[in-house]
Amino acid sequence: GDDTPDGDDTPDGDDTPDGDDTPDGDDTPDGTWTDPATGLIWQKSAPEDAYGLSLEDALAYCENLELGGADWHLPGISELRSLITGCPATAVGGSCNLDDGICVDWDCVDQSCSDGCDYYGGSGSGGCYFAAELEGECSGYWTSQIDPDNGEYAWLVDFQYGSIYTSDKDVTYRVRCTQDMMGGR
Repeated sequence: GDDTPDGDDTPDGDDTPDGDDTPDGDDTPDGTWTDPATGLIWQKSAPEDAYGLSLEDALAYCENLELGGADWHLPGISELRSLITGCPATAVGGSCNLDDGICVDWDCVDQSCSDGCDYYGGSGSGGCYFAAELEGECSGYWTSQIDPDNGEYAWLVDFQYGSIYTSDKDVTYRVRCTQDMMGGR
């Protein structure tokens, strides 16, 4: 058990890359990022070849991902929305009312959900509406949430506009997997 930088097993402020014991995005294994607001661990770089994934393939990709631990999954609407930055209408708590476990059908959707914000107007890399610490294309990413109004469609978040909408499950979009802080669901 001598697994900390100072040679002891006590979390004492020097056991993480930045010298603190707070999960703040830099304390997770290479290739991952911890969102300090939610505690969710994210795949830092979306796979470049994953633009061609249907929903079924995206679900399988995350389930089989081996990166800094096990128990990866395709995020739900609320999890993926938590990455939206710079678009208050569709960020968690905004006027777009979609929320896992509360309302995930078109009755919850107002115009702000599909409109999002200005094209490439986010604060992330290249104008994306996701955290600057994340890498990857600024485009649509699958969620695991099936549209209950049409079982052939699923919800996605488009980080070019910060918008949220549905698409046919066979259409190809990008994927970014997540896991909770404890490495499981």
